[in-house]
This record gives sequence, structure tokens and C-alpha cells, in this order.
Amino acid sequence: MKTMGGPGSKYKLLRNGHNSATAGFTLIELMVVVVIVAILLTLALPSFSVLSLRTKLKSYANEMVASVYLARGEAIKRNANMTLCIAKSNVDECESSGDWDQGWLVMDPNETVVKRYQKLSSGIVLFETSSTPIITFNPSGLANAVTEFTICQEAPNQGLEEKVVTISRTGRTKIETTRNGCAP
Repeated sequence: MKTMGGPGSKYKLLRNGHNSATAGFTLIELMVVVVIVAILLTLALPSFSVLSLRTKLKSYANEMVASVYLARGEAIKRNANMTLCIAKSNVDECESSGDWDQGWLVMDPNETVVKRYQKLSSGIVLFETSSTPIITFNPSGLANAVTEFTICQEAPNQGLEEKVVTISRTGRTKIETTRNGCAP
């Protein structure tokens, strides 16, 4: 270490040539950085929760589309009717009424489950607006009815964004994003 300013100087140069009085951060500098980070997090967290919700809604909409394609494809492949229906809780059977957000099944004519889709996470609602609790695809791939599903966030943030999955009679699907409110 060399002294700076003569033999009686209180400042010493460190090995890297910096003054020992300026090495490190002051408490004020550190607090300013913490305040800036807190402000940025306050601004970013609401955007992150919206992004997280959009990702969940899109994921569930894609699961519904995948289940439609699976049921339709299996109907054509097996040359038999395939069913897409609301799942009973903890049982591999179709429910004649209820909510699709409790999970759904793809079943063959012998009532054997091809695939079970699990219950949606809490706070997410999936309901069908065309009153068709069971969708059947015949061997030519046609559905028994046009069906529309809405996937949205339950209260308190109703109406933020919804995904609407429409299934045509030919088995084609369409996903739309709406802001109509989460009401059956």
C-alpha cells in the first residue's frame, strides 16, 4: 500500500489503485437501490399475475382442444363412437350433469377410459354454454352437437379475460379470447 498525499495522509491507495475511503457502498446508496427495486417489483407483479392467468387459461383451452382431437381421432381410428364427458369425482364414469372444471373423460363405447383430464386448479372455471354434458363423435368424426366452452377466472377478478373453445359438428375447434365476464 502506498500513501496518498504524503507521509501523514490518512488516505491510502489499495492494490488496485483505488482510494480506501471510496471502497464499497454507503448505506444511503444501498437504500436507494433497495427502493428502486421495490418500485420496479410493485409495477411488475400485477403484470406477472395477468401473464400467469393468461398462461393458465390458454393451457386449459389447449387441453380441451386436445381432448376433442383425441376423441374424434379415436372414433375414426376405431370406427366406433367415442364420448367426451364430465368425469365423476374419483370414478372413471361420465356424469350426466355438473361442471366440466371437475375434470373430463374420453371414453370408448365399452365405457373404457381412454384418457382422464384432471380437475382444474382452484379459481379457474370451465363451463359449457350449449347444455351438452356429453359430446359423442361418430366413426366419421362428426360430433353430436355444436358445443361451446368458456374457461375463465372465478371471482374476484371476473371479466378480466376468458378463453372460449367452440367445437363444430365436424369436430373442428376454435379458441377465442373474450372479455365478456365469467358467467354461465
